[in-house]
Amino acid sequence: VGRVLYNLTNLAAPATALYTHPNTDFAWVAFSAGQGTIYCHGFSGDKSLSYRTSVKPDGTALEIPVHAGELPDGEIVRSALGYLGFTILGSDAGVRLATPDSAGNLTVGGLIATGTSVRCLVGFSRFVWFGWTNYDTASTGLGRLDLSAFTATDTPAYATDLMATTQG
Repeated sequence: VGRVLYNLTNLAAPATALYTHPNTDFAWVAFSAGQGTIYCHGFSGDKSLSYRTSVKPDGTALEIPVHAGELPDGEIVRSALGYLGFTILGSDAGVRLATPDSAGNLTVGGLIATGTSVRCLVGFSRFVWFGWTNYDTASTGLGRLDLSAFTATDTPAYATDLMATTQG
């Protein structure tokens, strides 16, 4: 809620704050799964940050989140998906693939520019589909990442997929 992450451990009891971001303007906007990790993504102004947390060894709650990565200044995170060991981030500028290191920190790959915000992501088989609003002056639809083919380090091949002749 806003800049506060809550820890829900008992549905019969009130939620307790797990972590309150020190920046009062920060907003959590997306969450994604990793290998033994939960990634929490948010932004303040033109700065987008990713944090990682995990379940405590005794299973009673989550660990306090720690910084795991960030997008370039000016790029605002809007969506996230954990899929096949990757974290896929949708932003105001497009979509990026992030790869975790052995500690769970994210290395962010190259931007696949869409010209509009990517607000939805879904994976199936080796592909990840993403919303591609206003692809051109006549089309809106889906883009598709291929996680088995890369054009550069941490940058998957992509193409348009299903499109509709409409805007929005």
